[in-house]
Amino acid sequence: MGESTGGSIAHHALGMWVAAQDGEMQAQGNDFEEKYFLSERINCKDGSKTFSQERLNDDFCDCPDGTDEPGTSACPEGKFYCRNSGHMPALLFSSRVNDGICDCCDGSDEYDGKVNCSNTCWEAGKATREKLKKRLTTFKEGLAIRKQEVELAKQLMAKDKAELASLKQDEKKLKDVVDKLKEIKEAIEKVEEEEQLKREKEEQRIRDEEKQTKEQEASQSLDNSSEDSQHLSKGAPEPCEQIVRETVDLGNYTLTRVMRQLDGACGWLSMDGCPIIREICDSGVRGGGIRELGNSARELHLYEGYEAA
Repeated sequence: MGESTGGSIAHHALGMWVAAQDGEMQAQGNDFEEKYFLSERINCKDGSKTFSQERLNDDFCDCPDGTDEPGTSACPEGKFYCRNSGHMPALLFSSRVNDGICDCCDGSDEYDGKVNCSNTCWEAGKATREKLKKRLTTFKEGLAIRKQEVELAKQLMAKDKAELASLKQDEKKLKDVVDKLKEIKEAIEKVEEEEQLKREKEEQRIRDEEKQTKEQEASQSLDNSSEDSQHLSKGAPEPCEQIVRETVDLGNYTLTRVMRQLDGACGWLSMDGCPIIREICDSGVRGGGIRELGNSARELHLYEGYEAA
């Protein structure tokens, strides 16, 4: 009975703990990285209860989810963690622990010693490692390409920033030129408007002067017509009267002067306005005949109140 108890304790101790790579003791059937079972009081992962380290892997199921028996087959819902160093880790149902079949490639599921399981993880993981190496190589190559692309993108971005800064400077210069051209255009338009106003004023002044000139000419013509009418209504115009007086009054003028006066009168006086001169001009009087015409003129009494000398 004592031997059985001692063997049970030894078995329990063997199943409960296993040394991790860092030398720290970890619970059998558990992920060493998890370090879940290191505290004195351990919670069931479903939160239903707690248990002490003495109940860990004691081949009695305390937690409904099998948290306390990761290294035994006591809990139907329990999971055994195969570390499988050199290959891929795996989880087994706890019912497959110490069942005489090597399920983990490192043989950790048959830790009771009833079956001698060889560690085949290195060979089993060779193909996986090759795949991982290829994936790692591809990843590194992709990382190098990405690094190059990032560097190229940085260079292009720096170039674009420089071009953008240059374009902004050019934009400012062009804006200044446009503003200057606008000012020049506005100045030219202002001068053109002023010149246009001057031309319009000058043209209007010329039209006004022409109109005024025409009005003055029309008024002068009207005055002349009125004056001619007045002359006709009186009988003989002033020049005609003067020449007739000179013709009649030979005592005060020489014959030559009288002839000159008569010749001038025949050239420009209106014959209708001066009948006596027309008569003299028509007769072609010369020399002594003027005196007789002068006497005739005196006798005609063309001018009211006229008396010969």
